[in-house]
Amino acid sequence: MFKIRNEVKVAILAIVALALGFWGFKFLKGQNVLTTSKTFYVKYDNVDQLRPSSPIFIQGFQVGMVKKMYIDPADDKTIITVLNVEGGIDIPKDAIATIIGMSLMGGKAVEIIIPHPCEGDCAESGDYLRAGTKSLIQSLLGDPSEFDVYTDRLK
Repeated sequence: MFKIRNEVKVAILAIVALALGFWGFKFLKGQNVLTTSKTFYVKYDNVDQLRPSSPIFIQGFQVGMVKKMYIDPADDKTIITVLNVEGGIDIPKDAIATIIGMSLMGGKAVEIIIPHPCEGDCAESGDYLRAGTKSLIQSLLGDPSEFDVYTDRLK
């Protein structure tokens, strides 16, 4: 019979430990290396305390996470945000990536607003999406022009 030497066993154990450590580190950062994903870019004037690993939602369903953020080297005023979205989701090119307030404690997230289903004009990985922002009050109550309905009820 073929006998495996102790050095080979230790080497296999070390390789498996490194692979699990790499996968675990990526998993804790919110990235799954075992699934395919698409990468989109958004240029914001103000990210309003959005952070890497913040969730990305479509209609309240989490579809990805913010991968990283950096200042645009072309103008030093805008911030480019890299969005990592699960691979099986089609997003139209005119979708709006809106920064929303998630809670009173200041947590931020990105909500992708899809105006219509994707019919041949789907955004590909590496495309830029349009940017938008909403305050916590707008996230909870909706359009500011509709605030009069709520204030009339209080009278």
